[in-house]
Amino acid sequence: MGYIEDERSAVLDFFPEFRSSIDDAAKFDITIKHILTQTSGIRWRELDIAYKSSANMHYGMEHSSDWMEFVLSQPMEHCPGEVFEYNTGAFHLFSAIIERASGMKFEDFADKHLFTPLGIEEIEWKRDPCGFACAAGSVGGVSLTPMDLAKIGWMVIDGGEFNGRRIVDTDWLDRSTVGLVDTLHGAHYGYGWWVWHADGIKIFAAKGYAGQALMIVPELDLFVVFTGNNIAKKKRYDAVFKKILSAIES
Repeated sequence: MGYIEDERSAVLDFFPEFRSSIDDAAKFDITIKHILTQTSGIRWRELDIAYKSSANMHYGMEHSSDWMEFVLSQPMEHCPGEVFEYNTGAFHLFSAIIERASGMKFEDFADKHLFTPLGIEEIEWKRDPCGFACAAGSVGGVSLTPMDLAKIGWMVIDGGEFNGRRIVDTDWLDRSTVGLVDTLHGAHYGYGWWVWHADGIKIFAAKGYAGQALMIVPELDLFVVFTGNNIAKKKRYDAVFKKILSAIES
């Protein structure tokens, strides 16, 4: 499609309106890859603080009038690429990047290149005060039915194809699902995917708010969808998933 040269493109190239107000040169080094791997270096506290707490950066972003400006105005804590820090706000920048690179609304882009080819019609987007659809899903993002989320899993298992149609480039899937970054949460992180091994078998997952997830095990041609409010069971679904693995292996 050629909308963006590659993931090494600088994030601030897509936000010229903020460039003059940037007071830390390190922010000019933040790339799309840093956003995708949650290593932007921007100071951000989210996963270890209740989302309803005013100390949570996500809470601060949601109560601001301009989410993009809120994220880009936060101080740098590390050089880009050095440290994993889960940052819904940084990922949300990606929606504006897609819009500005493609000339399409983020949700229209997603519909054209992903949802419509997969036959997904029931879609609900959360939006920020400036009207951008949320690209990150920690609290909000996009809502799909379990069966529609399963279609994405099916497509990934089939190497980016669905019903004989190419949806996502196989090379991109391979690169995005490699555990590129160490996290403090017992897993690695790729391009938006959590990656880990259970009994020597690679698993990667897209995890959303309250324990919702799409987990994929390529070696077993297996994907599993978790939905509903599992916030009190976040650790339990890993145990359930291991039971599924052992049942298949036996």
